Amino acid sequence: MPDNVLSALFIRCAGSSSVVIGWLTDHSSAIQALNALAMIALTLAIVGVTWWQSNTTKKALLVANRQFELEWHPELHAKFMAVSNYDAAEITNLGRSTGLLLGLTLRPRSSEKSINFDCPDKKIIRAGESVVEPITRPLREYFERTNRINDDANETTKEQFEVSFSFYSAGKTSHSQWFAFLVERKGQMVRVTY
Repeated sequence: MPDNVLSALFIRCAGSSSVVIGWLTDHSSAIQALNALAMIALTLAIVGVTWWQSNTTKKALLVANRQFELEWHPELHAKFMAVSNYDAAEITNLGRSTGLLLGLTLRPRSSEKSINFDCPDKKIIRAGESVVEPITRPLREYFERTNRINDDANETTKEQFEVSFSFYSAGKTSHSQWFAFLVERKGQMVRVTY
């Protein structure tokens, strides 16, 4: 009896498999079309996930690069002072990396016209260190270049100025923030007031 059951089961399976094979044969073009649609949908899903991953990676790299620049970028701070017979800016590097002081840009607060001046001796500013950069000569040159020399020796004028320092660090030239100070002119004399 168990042999009869097994043979009946075998005959039933063989019969149903021939029905399935027959159905698959009859509908093979529809099955291929569904397979192609499924592959297109899967490919589009992979493209979408890849695009999302690349955008996420790009944003993460931009944030990491910006954070690195902020952390390792020199941060210059200026304090103005009198040094024997001239005025100067004491420039302190509050950042972590070294910078090479290249020059300064002067402009009056009343206008956007600015003039760049190179530092005659390029100074290295290490992290936590300060250097002194004379500012009287660039101020006099600024007034000469802009034809704003005061010939009246008795007249005193005061004007707000701003200065920004250019420096080289980490493969690129950058500029510090603008620092404000007051300039007093009397005839040919130019002094920074504190």
